[in-house]
Amino acid sequence: MLIVLGGDTYYKDDDEKDRFVISRWAKRKVSSQFQDEYLDGRTSFIFSWDKKHRSIHEEAMQHYFDPAKKGFKFEYTPKPKPLPRAREPDIAPPPRDSRQEVQLSFHCVLFESQTQTASLFNLYLSIARRIKR
Repeated sequence: MLIVLGGDTYYKDDDEKDRFVISRWAKRKVSSQFQDEYLDGRTSFIFSWDKKHRSIHEEAMQHYFDPAKKGFKFEYTPKPKPLPRAREPDIAPPPRDSRQEVQLSFHCVLFESQTQTASLFNLYLSIARRIKR
């Protein structure tokens, strides 16, 4: 089960936004209603963001959809911010001979705006593309 709380402007600072899938404020509000495994990725996830998802949400969803990580707590290590680079030419990857079919499911999502809906949909599609490669 995935639950997204949209419009969460209660992150303490940018560091908290980069390191946690849900603000401390939102976690305090919902933690009494769920067991820990529903909050930390072992069984499901509860995310919060303001207007769009961040890289921590992408990695958390990859963890959630990876059958090998089912039952394991999500541990996130923020990546160092990359330095600007010169743009490289677009080169298509070589075609693969076999593609693994992956079935993805989406369960419960709560939103306040179409922008948040679009953000989650784009995140879901990017995860699906990565898994199918």
